[in-house]
Amino acid sequence: MPKITNGTAFATLYGQLGYRLIQLTTGPAIMLWIEVIQLRSSGREQASRAVSAFREIPFPNREKGLESIDLFQSLGPEGDLSLFIRWQGVFPLNGKSRLGFQLAAALSEFGQIHHCGWQRRDSLKKKKASST
Repeated sequence: MPKITNGTAFATLYGQLGYRLIQLTTGPAIMLWIEVIQLRSSGREQASRAVSAFREIPFPNREKGLESIDLFQSLGPEGDLSLFIRWQGVFPLNGKSRLGFQLAAALSEFGQIHHCGWQRRDSLKKKKASST
C-alpha cells in the first residue's frame, strides 16, 4: 500500500465519493473539463427553437466550478448544435454533471442527444514573439 500523503488522502476521499481526481506531487490538481451535449434536430426550424430555449436559461451561478456554457452551431448540417459546459475542478466519474443531465433533458425535446464528458489532456500554446 502506498504511503498516504495529503494529496493521496484527498484523492482517496474524492474517489470514494464518486469523483475522479488527478494528483500532482504537491497535492490534488484542479482540472479543466468540459461536457459536450450534441443535438441533432430535424432541421433549421427545430434548431432555431432550441437556440431560443437556450437563450431563456439563466446562468446557474450556484454551480461550483462552472466556468461557461457555450452553444455552437454546425457549419455543416443546419440542425446540428453543440453545447459546451466548461468546468474547473473535480469531475464525476461518468463525466456528466447534474446540470449537464438537466440541459440534455431540456434539449432532447428538439431532437437526438449525445452527452459526454471530456478532460483536458494536453494543449498547444501560441508562443509569444520575443521583443529584441
